[in-house]
Amino acid sequence: MKLSILLLGILFSFSVHAKGVRLICAEANSTSNLLIQVHHQKNQWVYQIDELVMKNGKTDALGGVAQISKKSGIYTINYKSNTSDSITVINPKEGTMTVQDLADGNKTTEYQCKPSNFKK
Repeated sequence: MKLSILLLGILFSFSVHAKGVRLICAEANSTSNLLIQVHHQKNQWVYQIDELVMKNGKTDALGGVAQISKKSGIYTINYKSNTSDSITVINPKEGTMTVQDLADGNKTTEYQCKPSNFKK
């Protein structure tokens, strides 16, 4: 038991570092997981959900633009496209991700997250 707690702490410390985070997140009562990554690359923030990559201030593959910031260890991603408008808040210390869908009546979805060392 102590060993598993220690290993989880070590994994968490590697996944929450100065350059970003890598998490596996799942919605409550769901069996599907999302691989979430936020990291700094070439002097800009990059947010990745599974295969979709969003670079701060750049148009992504879906035609949207993300504004990505980090304050006090919490990542905020404001995303807008022709069909989407959302705010995602990732709190690695609490192990949570909240997505507020502004285009869908401010619908909020909560996710539980855990550290991941999986790399794509």
